[in-house]
Amino acid sequence: MQDIIDKVKEEFNSVQDSLLQPDAASDMKSFAALGRRRSSLEPIIAKIEEYEGVKKTLADNAEMINSETDQEIVELALSENEEVSAKLPTLEKELEVLLLPRDPADEKDVIVEIRGGAGGDESALFAADLFRMYTRFSELKSWKIDILSESRNDVGGFKEVIFGVSAKGESD
Repeated sequence: MQDIIDKVKEEFNSVQDSLLQPDAASDMKSFAALGRRRSSLEPIIAKIEEYEGVKKTLADNAEMINSETDQEIVELALSENEEVSAKLPTLEKELEVLLLPRDPADEKDVIVEIRGGAGGDESALFAADLFRMYTRFSELKSWKIDILSESRNDVGGFKEVIFGVSAKGESD
């Protein structure tokens, strides 16, 4: 895992250096891509720093336990090691999840089609509830929804609704 951590840190530093170059903003497309990549790496870097901080604390305390003659300080270091070592497995799992390769399709737009099935008005009302759920979720994520086609029934439900969701916040 340390190899992957080192590669991520190296990539983050490379992106940071590229963004700080005086001519970085001359090509806005590559500048925006670098900014997006930096934003995607920041939470990973924060978790790496937290993980490395815990490992450093454990190493420092181990050194203190082996070299210190004052029993109170040794007991404090042992106590802190117990607390900190309990965090380590959780941090490792979180870091593993963050280091998983991203699916390129995650950034693409989608088209969702909801149809009221057999059940008449109840299924049409459920389809409307489902559409509202997707709409609210998209609003929370700052995604843009474009209704492509809709067919309502008499009670306020949808016989069908087809809509596009754009993660970029703008329709393409």
